[in-house]
Amino acid sequence: MNTKSFLKFILNFLVILIITASAGQTGCSKDSNTKAPAAQTQHAEKKDAGDLSIVRDKNVDVDSLDQNKNGYLYQCAMDYDVISDKPGICPKCGMELKEVTLAQAKKNLIDYGFQVK
Repeated sequence: MNTKSFLKFILNFLVILIITASAGQTGCSKDSNTKAPAAQTQHAEKKDAGDLSIVRDKNVDVDSLDQNKNGYLYQCAMDYDVISDKPGICPKCGMELKEVTLAQAKKNLIDYGFQVK
């Protein structure tokens, strides 16, 4: 690469860097009295409203969690230690629990580093 090409590359890189840096500064200041967007507020409410009794410890007896014996449980797709026999909301992240089979719940827990009975 000759000097002229190298300088052109550097110039283009700097222009992209400046554009990227200025795009990240959206004008939010500490003195702003604006409220959080509705989506953020709703997410925080969901997270706070969760039932902590569905957060499981490191030794999980998955079969015993299936109280209605239908072969399915509800598990958080992000926090595999959150499992319930009923639909609900994850108290850790606020996501809706996803219906999974007992086998899938066990696999998820093992992949997450849990001991499954």
